Amino acid sequence: MAGYRSNTSGEVSATEAAGRYWASTIVGTSAHRLYVVDGQVSATSSFSRGIGYSVRCIKDESIYVGSVSLDKTTANIEKTDSLQLTATVLPANATNKNLSWSSSDESVATVDNTGKVSALQVGTTIITATTEDGGYTAECEVTVFVVGVESIDISHTTLELEKGEKDTLRVIILPENAYNKTVTWESLDESVATVDDNGNVTAISVGTTTITAITEDGGHTAECELTVVNITVKG
Repeated sequence: MAGYRSNTSGEVSATEAAGRYWASTIVGTSAHRLYVVDGQVSATSSFSRGIGYSVRCIKDESIYVGSVSLDKTTANIEKTDSLQLTATVLPANATNKNLSWSSSDESVATVDNTGKVSALQVGTTIITATTEDGGYTAECEVTVFVVGVESIDISHTTLELEKGEKDTLRVIILPENAYNKTVTWESLDESVATVDDNGNVTAISVGTTTITAITEDGGHTAECELTVVNITVKG
């Protein structure tokens, strides 16, 4: 490693930038030399060694990175879930194994400085690990998905209520881990019975109507045939 070492303070400067390499043959106070500066080398003869500078050679004992890899090259994760990626830097005894992490689309998923990926919305992004030493890279294609609704069932397929009576219908949505379980409720004839957003049914007048639950995801439906009768007079 080239550089100047002061003949007064002993401090080294201009390392890896400039320096003088002296030949062993000395003529008086002069000697042949190689002068190194900014990557250019020139030979000079009969130059005074009393200039006050000398070359200091420093042995570089660093072990440099040769490659990096990830434990996964592709991965699928559910929206709002997370995934831990593990990077392997070789050789194992490399001096500088520092990494930086990045996501090609942070609206889909982000990654922290430990390789933990957090899914945000449906889509695909590339997670990249880059070594500080050498700039080697490894990638994992991450796809974020949601579990869709496959079916809906209702607690009653038929129901009879007296005028003015109330009851609650409930639904079962499958699979259980479906991401969007939002349901809307409708009554075919609201003059007979109404239903609110929570499946609460109110009988209004004598007649029949169909109460329908509809999933927001996929538009799956389940129905209950409702009959409203007059109030029974107990005597």
